[in-house]
Amino acid sequence: MDQQFVDSYRQATLERDDKFLRGRWKLVVEVSSKLSASGALELIRVCLDLPSYNRSSIATLLDAVKDPGPQYARPEITLELRLLAGIIIERLLHEPSLRITRIADVTASALLCSRNWRPNIAVVRPLSLLVDAAFQQISERSVMVRRLPNEAPRIDLPIPTLPSIAITEKETKYGFEIPVKIHDRYNGGEQIQKTAFSLTIKEIDTALLSEWNKETSRKLQQYATDVITVVNKKFQEAVRALPSARSILAEENNILWWLFGEASNTSKKPFSKISLPILYIVIANELNSLTQQTPGPSAAMAYIDRALRSGRSSLPDAATIAELVATVSADSRPSWQKLMRPQLADLCPIMQSICAGTDMSAKESGRYAMELPATEFTFQLYQELILNRLHREVVG
Repeated sequence: MDQQFVDSYRQATLERDDKFLRGRWKLVVEVSSKLSASGALELIRVCLDLPSYNRSSIATLLDAVKDPGPQYARPEITLELRLLAGIIIERLLHEPSLRITRIADVTASALLCSRNWRPNIAVVRPLSLLVDAAFQQISERSVMVRRLPNEAPRIDLPIPTLPSIAITEKETKYGFEIPVKIHDRYNGGEQIQKTAFSLTIKEIDTALLSEWNKETSRKLQQYATDVITVVNKKFQEAVRALPSARSILAEENNILWWLFGEASNTSKKPFSKISLPILYIVIANELNSLTQQTPGPSAAMAYIDRALRSGRSSLPDAATIAELVATVSADSRPSWQKLMRPQLADLCPIMQSICAGTDMSAKESGRYAMELPATEFTFQLYQELILNRLHREVVG
């Protein structure tokens, strides 16, 4: 059982015995391990005290926390539920086996998009801790999905051990005589003498040698087959990686040319000639179009800042949804509505407001009207566009 989990309960004055806490920790592990994208979004709504969208997606958690007492008439807004929701999200973004999933990417992106609602949250887990974890998740995953292979594929196959053979020798002795002609120069004439020789030949058992040859041949053939199989697998992996590598390089190249060109790809106007409320939309939209992999590049904030400052000595200290919505024509709203996923509307304040044609942050009780520096404001809109793409990729 995680000690921080125990400390959180104590800080929230939810002190329970060890048996109860072990049960709650088991619940945290179970829910975080089986969490769907809809469930992750619902947990964020619980943390931010937003209206439920898909309550059934966290039914396991709701059923476990529900208490028959009258003070739990609305279990979905209890202190304990908010605490558990924050802990589950935190575990999802920290546990190595969970944070590499696309569900964790959607969760982190949704947290970054919704963090500026800032309602009063009565939980021990500060929202800033979850937002920090979300930033780290997006930053690390952005690098991971854009990692190019830095070395050629290696083929590691052990050389086969050839069979040994116990050689059995059979000795055969042969005797024979060789006649030798000797010339006698004193007495004249020639004499024939016979010289005896013997020869011993050692023979190998041919049956054993034949069996050894068969076994050796079989092992070498199997080794050759294994090598061909592995080489083919590595080759197929390299071929499959080519489109991704091309996409990664194309994304980086296109974004850099876009920045150096200091002009809109759609209107062809220099960034410096586009009024700022409209430029926020232009830059967020075009950077989203240039982004090939999700989550977006870890340097997205720097790219946005560079584009906004093109031809400008300074940027406004604050940008608001109201002034942005005022620049969006009614004719363009349907295109934004196609981009907006209904499941994400309450987590994407800028896109929700553009689709509605009014500043939704000022209309929802318990939320703060968003007012951010220009760069952060544009980054917020960019993140909302990326979140909608991520959700579409994961959920379909």
